[in-house]
Amino acid sequence: MTSWTDCINLQIHTMWSGTWPKGMIEPPRVLVDHELVLVARGCCQIDISGTSTALSALDFVIVSPGTVHHSNVLVGPCVQHCLHFDWTWTGQAFPRQLYGFVNGRLSTDPLRPTPGWVPSGILRGHAPRGTVAIAQRLQSYLGTDEEVLLRSTALELLLTIFPNPDSAKAPSRTSVLARQVKARLRDSFKTS
Repeated sequence: MTSWTDCINLQIHTMWSGTWPKGMIEPPRVLVDHELVLVARGCCQIDISGTSTALSALDFVIVSPGTVHHSNVLVGPCVQHCLHFDWTWTGQAFPRQLYGFVNGRLSTDPLRPTPGWVPSGILRGHAPRGTVAIAQRLQSYLGTDEEVLLRSTALELLLTIFPNPDSAKAPSRTSVLARQVKARLRDSFKTS
């Protein structure tokens, strides 16, 4: 059976990182696309459509488009890396506005719906060590002409944070080849 992660063909919109002090509150907002929030340090509480959860170092959550969410920092400084993306390549232009405030005006840009093959509900978990370094490498490719490295590193990030249901099985030939291609891309096209 094909894993849902085999269907991922990301379109990256932007990525940013920030550090917030204890007590910082982000107001309720609605996203146009998907947002992966990875906490690198500290602790924050995020409320997604009325479901509240605390995120500590290496915890992550993916917020879906059209979902009201807000957060506050419980333990600061709180360092977050946030990736805005679509699960599948659309070729559509970057949204003019990634989010709108609940009591303000939301852009008329269309929401980028979650594909049916992505598991429903709030995707969250605890990432393995080394994940923050992947997020930082990914962010370094933004604004460059390294589209292949940008997209492949984003895929690496997602495949690193999602548990592999087939981890007990020997890797498939396709998986081995994909890792070899990724290593060659990384080693052959280093940016200065």
